[in-house]
Order: sequence, then structure tokens, then C-alpha cells
Amino acid sequence: MDILGPSESPIDRLRGLFRRRILVQSEPTVNLSKYMRVWRARIKVPAKYKLHIDIDPQGFM
Repeated sequence: MDILGPSESPIDRLRGLFRRRILVQSEPTVNLSKYMRVWRARIKVPAKYKLHIDIDPQGFM
């Protein structure tokens, strides 16, 4: 599994909010959806931040 980022998004500010992105790549045999669900349950995101996970995004903008 490779984790790249965080880095600025091509559109780094959208609707007044700053955006960052992290790219997680894995082999096709890894159940990435399950991995990300378990990972998300284990971390605590401060209330002032929003976390959006997009598995297999159509674009990376």
C-alpha cells in the first residue's frame, strides 16, 4: 500500500474551505473500502475539520 500526501488540491479552496488530498494506492487484492472504514473508525478528526473519503474517484480535482 502506498500513501501519497497530504498535498494541496488543484483547487485548494472551494466554497470558502481549504482542501487537502491524500492518495492511497493498493493492489487489487486489498479490500481498500474495508481498510479505510476501519482506519476512519480508529482516528478522531477535530470538529473543525471534515473528512471525505472517495474510493475510486472519477477525477482527482
